[in-house]
Amino acid sequence: MKVIIVAHNQLKLVQMEIEALRLLAGIEERDLIIVDNASQDGLRQWLEERPGINYLVCDEGRENYSTILNYAKTEFVTDEDILLLDPCYMILPDAIGEMQRLLYSDSTIGAVMPKVIQNGSETAPSYTEAISRIQAGQIAAGMNLQKLELTAGCVLLKYAMLEEVGAFDEKIALAENVMWDYCVRGIKLQYRLFESGGAFFYQIAEKRTADEDEEWAVSDRQILKKKWNMNYFNAVPNAGLLSYITDPEDAPIRVLEIGCDCGANLLGVKNRYPNAELYGVEINPSAAEIANCIAKVTVGNIEERQMDFGGVTFDYIVFGDVLEHLRDPEGTLTYCKGFLKEDGSILASIPNLMHVSVVRGLINGNFTYEDRGLLDRTHIHFFTYKEILSMLLRTELEAEEIRMTSNGVSSEDREFVGRLMELSEITDENLFFAYQFQVQAKAKRVE
Repeated sequence: MKVIIVAHNQLKLVQMEIEALRLLAGIEERDLIIVDNASQDGLRQWLEERPGINYLVCDEGRENYSTILNYAKTEFVTDEDILLLDPCYMILPDAIGEMQRLLYSDSTIGAVMPKVIQNGSETAPSYTEAISRIQAGQIAAGMNLQKLELTAGCVLLKYAMLEEVGAFDEKIALAENVMWDYCVRGIKLQYRLFESGGAFFYQIAEKRTADEDEEWAVSDRQILKKKWNMNYFNAVPNAGLLSYITDPEDAPIRVLEIGCDCGANLLGVKNRYPNAELYGVEINPSAAEIANCIAKVTVGNIEERQMDFGGVTFDYIVFGDVLEHLRDPEGTLTYCKGFLKEDGSILASIPNLMHVSVVRGLINGNFTYEDRGLLDRTHIHFFTYKEILSMLLRTELEAEEIRMTSNGVSSEDREFVGRLMELSEITDENLFFAYQFQVQAKAKRVE
């Protein structure tokens, strides 16, 4: 295994990382490849004094991540796995061993990342404390979780996947976008990606950023949208919405997601319920191709109401931020209700138009659409709490529970909402602070 560490003005962290790799994993200098990406903190001079370390220097300005990886791989790696590290992620005892064991537990697993403990967290408030607690067995291992995307700063890539997927796309610059692209390419070749429940790294510092990152981020997004024909790149399941599923973990539940995108929510269900039967409907063929590696996905428009699931009915039908994109959300709910089991549930996450940020904009004459968020330019319908209840009533669904999520409330927000409530019939200020509503509903029982 070769370890590639890409650093930008992180000399002290690189020194700590190298020592930790030696002490905790027995990795010698000859297996390291250090890339000085236009640092100005003496990293180059320090590397030049250590002939046992393989290193590269980007001395004509900061280079994009994909170009660095391709060059390092060509120059120094033959037929070995690669551990990619950002110096802000510090290795903990037995982390690499756990990652390697998972990586080679199945030929279809192509890459593995560890669980990351944040600096200052209750799990371990410091790096030295994290080492002590791991060695004392005080930090319990969790489940191995299949993922759609892995963290660029600490990921172990299997040689077989590296060979089959090929070079990193040098049109893409930032590490997280390079890794997203590479993960998608691996998934399409039927490789699975995992977070190891028993391997831990410690994030000792924030990732370094530079002036050009914002410009690169815009460029990367345009390139990825064109390359994959997708407006969104969501790899994180909606844990709050999926928490409505409370069946025993070995239950053979059937779950259908409408607008499943790349399958993040379905994968979240699969990780918790290994015996689940998973189905999806997705209008975007590119996203559906990725999700089809996780579930039985139909490419189509749910509003055309021509779905055929072969007589299968479902315990749960999920609408994760989808209803607001539909021309006829009520008709779609009524149609999908016909695919529910007798005691099945509709689960839906719905953005709140009455959020304080939208109301503040409105009273100042602003209702500006954005690429994402509450005023996503692809939203066709808008909802408030009362309108959600009205929609459920008209579609003969009964709300079992409605939760609110928040993205934080400032003192200015509370003061502003206090003044609004003097003019409004609303008596619950939280209806202004809710960013999203998470709904569980069932068909009304016929008495």
